[in-house]
Amino acid sequence: VTTLSNLLFVCNQATNYFALLLGLFLTIEGSSVRVITCLNKLGLSVSARTVDRLRTQLSDDAIEQARKLAQGSEPWMSVIDNLNIFVRKDQQRLGNENTMLNITNCALIKFPSSFRWEMFDVPKMLSLRGLRKHFDLSLLHLNSMEQQFLKDGFIAIIAQRLLEHCPGNQFWPGRLTTRQKCLDHLPKVRPLEPIKTETFPMGVFDVDEGSKRGVIDVLTEIQVRSGLEKAEMASRVRVVAGDLLTIMNLRRARNLRSDDVSIFERLSYIAEISQPFHTGMNAVTGILQTHFGDSNLNAASLSSHKELLNRKWDPKKANYSDAKALVGHSLIARLIDCLMCIYAAWGIDGDETQREEGDHVFAQSGLFMRDTLLFEMYDHGVRNGDPGLLWAVIKPWLYSFRGAKQQNYSRECLELLVRWETELTVEMREVLERAWFYNRVGLPGRFIAIDMYLEHLNYWIKVSTILTCLR
Repeated sequence: VTTLSNLLFVCNQATNYFALLLGLFLTIEGSSVRVITCLNKLGLSVSARTVDRLRTQLSDDAIEQARKLAQGSEPWMSVIDNLNIFVRKDQQRLGNENTMLNITNCALIKFPSSFRWEMFDVPKMLSLRGLRKHFDLSLLHLNSMEQQFLKDGFIAIIAQRLLEHCPGNQFWPGRLTTRQKCLDHLPKVRPLEPIKTETFPMGVFDVDEGSKRGVIDVLTEIQVRSGLEKAEMASRVRVVAGDLLTIMNLRRARNLRSDDVSIFERLSYIAEISQPFHTGMNAVTGILQTHFGDSNLNAASLSSHKELLNRKWDPKKANYSDAKALVGHSLIARLIDCLMCIYAAWGIDGDETQREEGDHVFAQSGLFMRDTLLFEMYDHGVRNGDPGLLWAVIKPWLYSFRGAKQQNYSRECLELLVRWETELTVEMREVLERAWFYNRVGLPGRFIAIDMYLEHLNYWIKVSTILTCLR
């Protein structure tokens, strides 16, 4: 209220600050041109053309800031993702025709001030390539220490979930003290320092990066828009982040160009890194595929739990947030069920709690809880910016993804493990681990995956572009 009052006061001082911001806010939130025109006639908003000029200027300024970062002395990385936007979507109702924009969004992200360009040494990185032939295959097995760490992490997460969701927990004595103890015992390995991440959107490129040719074109566009020469661009290791499709296409393009004329054309200067958000999203999909089952045949299946909660979404095309909510809800319900089996005084028949063989419902619940607790540890690691915790989960996921028929992600887990062990310097490991996380405010527990941040940018681009194209 105070801010709006000040802006209205300034507006009365022969400026259009309030009208400009109000028009911009309404436009990006989906207001039509007629609404903006009506408010413009009333003097509450600027015209739609003025809003468009402002948006264009904001985009140009953002690109200029990204160009300054690219040409500056501080290390940076780039993250890219494809966008598919319908243009003139309303034509589908008339002639079953439409136009789609296949474009690529890009942003530059500045590394912390403790990083120096000396860590991004291209010859040193290239000298280590091919050493994966010496990889020790026994490292793919979980040793006793890793198994114990996962067990302790499971126990801590179970305790925290029961404390938060067990019926009647608000009446427990010393609940706040117990809650703090549970939080202190949650798994952690080596969390990163919570530093506010600085990002510089580069805008979109009129290139479809869903192929080898597309990825090569995107990297060329980044070089051109950054204002760097090809030799200067290839003089240092450039970290490129993206989803699994982007990373796979980049590797295929590099293999295809292995005999090209320069480091830039061979893409040898690129250090690619797949991102945690899409990996976690596919882990939830794998849990859903493995444990969904049939509610008519298996009372322990997610299908049965979904029907009890009256969820209506299609399991074959599940939304990530809906699937994650169902998996989390089912985990809590099964944990409370286990607690009820331990304390038979809650009304469970004592004979049923004594069964040790032939209880397929309990067996299914145990397998489901194992898979879901692994995801919960992974999600906790992303939220707290702990790459060590992600590594603890990636190794068992190497086998879980394969069992869920997600061989691409299983191979990516294997690629990460082998590459980290044999083909990266200590400095580059630190760089690529930092390239997983984004912290908007610089506070502990407020990390997200960098590819999720780019998805947020994608939303605003879709809103802005669709509104412009419909005019």
